[in-house]
Amino acid sequence: MRRRSRTGRVALLALAGAFFASAPHSAAAAGAGLMPITPLGGIVPVPVPQPFVNRPGAHLTYYGGPVMAFTENAIVVWGGSGHASSLTSGLPGFVTSFANAGNANTYNAALEYGTQGLAGTTTNQPLTLASRYLGSFTISPSTSSTNLSDAQVASELIAQIGAGALPPPRVAFGGPVTEYYVMFPPTYKICLGSSCSNAQFCAYHSDAAYAGTPFTYTVLPESTPTSSGCGASSGGDGFGNLTAMTSHELLESMTDPEVGSAPGLLPPLAWYDGSNGEIGDICNGQQATLILGASSWTVQKQWSNAESACIVSHVSGGLKGVSAEFSPVATSGAPTGFDARATTSPNGNGLIATYSWDWGDGTSSAGPDPVASHAYATPGRRLVTLVATDADGASGAQFATVTTQNLTVSTVGSGQVTSAPAGLSCGTCSANFLDGAAVSLAATPSPGAAFVSWTGDCAGQPATCTVTMSAARAVTAIFTGASPPPPSAPAAAPICIVPSLKSRMLAGARTILQTSHCSAGAIARRYSRAFSKGRVISQGAVPGTRLPSGAAVNLVVSKGRAPATRVTLCYRSRTVHVTKAVARKLRRVGATIGICRKTATRR
Repeated sequence: MRRRSRTGRVALLALAGAFFASAPHSAAAAGAGLMPITPLGGIVPVPVPQPFVNRPGAHLTYYGGPVMAFTENAIVVWGGSGHASSLTSGLPGFVTSFANAGNANTYNAALEYGTQGLAGTTTNQPLTLASRYLGSFTISPSTSSTNLSDAQVASELIAQIGAGALPPPRVAFGGPVTEYYVMFPPTYKICLGSSCSNAQFCAYHSDAAYAGTPFTYTVLPESTPTSSGCGASSGGDGFGNLTAMTSHELLESMTDPEVGSAPGLLPPLAWYDGSNGEIGDICNGQQATLILGASSWTVQKQWSNAESACIVSHVSGGLKGVSAEFSPVATSGAPTGFDARATTSPNGNGLIATYSWDWGDGTSSAGPDPVASHAYATPGRRLVTLVATDADGASGAQFATVTTQNLTVSTVGSGQVTSAPAGLSCGTCSANFLDGAAVSLAATPSPGAAFVSWTGDCAGQPATCTVTMSAARAVTAIFTGASPPPPSAPAAAPICIVPSLKSRMLAGARTILQTSHCSAGAIARRYSRAFSKGRVISQGAVPGTRLPSGAAVNLVVSKGRAPATRVTLCYRSRTVHVTKAVARKLRRVGATIGICRKTATRR
């Protein structure tokens, strides 16, 4: 949840996303408000004095960063007391009116700044007027200070998201879509670098990230709307200025959401004029009335490259929002399907070139076919978003919450089950179908088998069963009479791999030979000084040799040490049997070889 660090360059760049005060509240503030700011990295955040006029030669250039395909807007009330209640209670109506107007919103200057089809772009994103209002949230910040830096604001938002006090941000179609409009009591002073509310700016927008997911936020000090330097609608509580400031930052966020993280005129910077700033900066303070439904609102004009002017709405014949429409349907290709053939475009020939889908499960797809299908890995509720882009490059979006239910199939016996809509074709498997969908299941036995019955949610139905997915379902198809399986191939005969038997006792050697699929062959025996009696001296086959199963391995086994050789002597008239060594000694003292012979007794 660590926020991306900012260098001095980035902090000044964020000023270019600010709505600058044109007429400060005091002489001291006037000097600061009109002080020229040194260009940094080619980006010039310029405070704009009255009168508000178009900038000569203004033009927004695309620098490769993401845009917002649509917006999800939350109002954040900083702390529970000290607010200008008419402002905090009034702004939700303004944001809600934008969500209700959707693709038909006539505040449509931003439509021309999608990046689909732009040469050299890697983002290839649509940009629509569609939005969702997430609600107003009062937070209890961790600090009671009324003097806050931009870094403190961003860190607090990240902490509040982590604590569950704010809805988490989302990314869709390659860019952020969530913006938090943060309202501060009139006694608060917010500073972005050396520029502060009521002195150098009226409001600004920037970006941060929660758990790696980028989001944008707009700082709306409640002290600035009553300043004439923040617009011509400063009377009363300044609500007209507040809505104009909000509209200024809204379209800047849509066309340049990650300006606060850009290192210069490089990504993630998106649409930007290196001399004049963002889409709203070029037209700073030029207010107009926007009618949405039965309500009218004060907004700020925005820059149009196509018309080279500050506009509220494109001229007749200019780009209008595509009316994206879709509904969940049963299709043949997957468990869940969606039909967008009701989508229409007011532009050009009215043809829709691309249907882009965000499935709400972290995946997306796009193509020219208005009917699409998708398989969800798990059941549950998800927000599905369609963005339809016409042949003129204008887009529109629609949102729908889709619920899926799990259907599990199993079989007993030999056969399989298939489903319509598609998704199941197996013996045991599961798929997730649209809530309320009627799913037809067909039990098909294998050759020689027969379908017997269903159990579970298809119990009592014939081989073709229909279940309604108003909840999770489970069925089992029972088959019988299956043909016996083909005989398995005979196991390969084992082979004799000759083990090492040297120095082993003969009995143990026989056992090892048997477990190695060998056998003991001829057993020869001989005396050995090195091996005790009964141990294997040598073997007829080299260890590791591969022989047919049961092959005989000849062995030589020790008889122990050879017995010593004895010599028969006649020594001192006695016959003795001694070793050769002893015999040599005795012969030196008169012993003779052989037995003693008796001599005749003299009479």
